[in-house]
Amino acid sequence: MHVEVPAVTARELLRVPRGNAGSFAGRQRFSSEGAASPAGQEHPSPRHAGSSDRPQSRTPLPPASDDSAAIRSRVEIARAIQQRRFVDRPRVRANADMGLAELDAFCRLDLASTAILQKAVESFSLSARAAHRCLRVGRTIADLAGVREIAIEHVAEAVQYQTPERYG
Repeated sequence: MHVEVPAVTARELLRVPRGNAGSFAGRQRFSSEGAASPAGQEHPSPRHAGSSDRPQSRTPLPPASDDSAAIRSRVEIARAIQQRRFVDRPRVRANADMGLAELDAFCRLDLASTAILQKAVESFSLSARAAHRCLRVGRTIADLAGVREIAIEHVAEAVQYQTPERYG
């Protein structure tokens, strides 16, 4: 049985009230030596560590089971999909260039995917920028898989790549 669920836009996703989870002050308090999180873990000062929503290192990709030619083919197909998608938007050439209007138009999520992303935003205190980055990465993962809609597994994988090491 197939049930239609309403899609959620990027703007609607981040309008859900979350208390202090979305505010910088509510995340952690900083001192000159470093910051103590509520659990008492030490973190570097934001002056030295960069923005709190930008992880210092990315999660390494799993070893590829495909050969190089197969991977190259999938990437070329995904790039062609993106070129067709953005043909009428000259400032956008790839998913990474999408602004909020493009995220709303091309990265609509079903309720299950929205719930996963909202849970990640709340659990990891991700900023709007990081949540939008998850949408862009999820769109790219869906393109690489050759599917039209972003599925829950694409969002979950994108969240994995955006989560800072201290949470993993």
